[in-house]
Amino acid sequence: MTERNSRQVFASVSPKRTPTSSPRTYPWVPGFIWKNSPGGATAVTSSAVSFAPSSLSIRCYKSEADAWGCSTASLRDVLLSIFFLSSITTLSAESHDWPQFRGNPNLSGVAEAMPEKVVQLWEYDAAAAIESSAAIVGDKVYIGSLDGTLHCIDLRAGKAVWTTKIKDAGFKASPGVKDGTIYIGDDFGKFHAFKDSDGKEIWNFETEGEIISSANFLGDSILFGSYDAFLYCLNAEGGKLRWKLESDGRVHATPAISAEKTFIAGCDGMLRVIEVKDGKEVGKVELGAYSGCSPALEGSKAYVGTFGNSVLGIDWKEGKKIWEFADQDRGFPFISSAAISNGKVVIGGRDKRIHCFDATSGKVLWQFETKARVESSPVIAGDHVWCGSEDGNLYRINLNTGKEIWKFESGSTITASPSIAHGKLVIGNGDGVIYCFGAK
Repeated sequence: MTERNSRQVFASVSPKRTPTSSPRTYPWVPGFIWKNSPGGATAVTSSAVSFAPSSLSIRCYKSEADAWGCSTASLRDVLLSIFFLSSITTLSAESHDWPQFRGNPNLSGVAEAMPEKVVQLWEYDAAAAIESSAAIVGDKVYIGSLDGTLHCIDLRAGKAVWTTKIKDAGFKASPGVKDGTIYIGDDFGKFHAFKDSDGKEIWNFETEGEIISSANFLGDSILFGSYDAFLYCLNAEGGKLRWKLESDGRVHATPAISAEKTFIAGCDGMLRVIEVKDGKEVGKVELGAYSGCSPALEGSKAYVGTFGNSVLGIDWKEGKKIWEFADQDRGFPFISSAAISNGKVVIGGRDKRIHCFDATSGKVLWQFETKARVESSPVIAGDHVWCGSEDGNLYRINLNTGKEIWKFESGSTITASPSIAHGKLVIGNGDGVIYCFGAK
């Protein structure tokens, strides 16, 4: 859930049961965020609520897991509430989409829980290797391939809706989708805006270096980095430059956004804190080595790996490291971007392992062995971690124990990261096959 000034919580609805019966979980669909007030919980904007065709129990949560209160209502009451609120605010599925790399502006890599049992629902042949991670918005999947094709795929059927191809370049960056437009940079240094309805290009902007950094958004500003060492901020409407900030090295990572600021870890070995409104640098922290990882943010903390074989926890407000992990026995770089949830930081390494740390202390909680490098960035979905490996497997791991729950053998390397939305996971591999998993 995005940060808000008022205390807000999720609400879910499940069938009313006796006190001795265990609650039942339902997939979340568009609904409301509920604001705590002296008079009780009041629906104030769209977020998440689920319905069942019977007597219902509305449960209000600080998160999807922790209930702070509950009340009951009939289906009629709930539907009347929806009708009333729809005249005030538009209900949407945006809170459950995966519209950009790592799922949200904080780049926290957190999604709603996947179904307990998943199967392969479909596969799609992109005809070229996939390093890009998918964006999922509504019932559409958007993903780029190394031959310069941008694919729009029907999430339910796995069939192409449209494709568009650029000349003499490929897509390593992941697409970002906002307000009906897809934004993505190519490996020849051009940043593109396409219509999400038909893939027609709206505008493009040229940089002087390869673009692997994915787009992030604040209002009508678009931010991304380039190998020409600049962080760019463009106007979404026409792609005009608002500002650019020069670093001392290539900008491989995607900029994170929080508190009206953007955060970039770069090949100059710095985590930089920059005001989005004017591009003014307001802070920086030395990482000790250059980084290609996108920082994951939670409050005043940032978590990032480096090519110096380390993972760092940083207090960006204080401008200092709070912990650092470096394996003295297996010194391998980290290129995977971290996920942060429930006090745990999860990140993949070129040491063939997926690591989990205590977010406060940096203590190693568990390490999961794969058979090849892990450049895929993990996603935390409920109590499970999903991550690919260059051994060709997609892994589902228990967040609390580090034990394998399930895996899928794709037959080719996986460097792309999972994208999770609407109870489905989408990921591509080195053979150009895009897979979708979900409940049967």
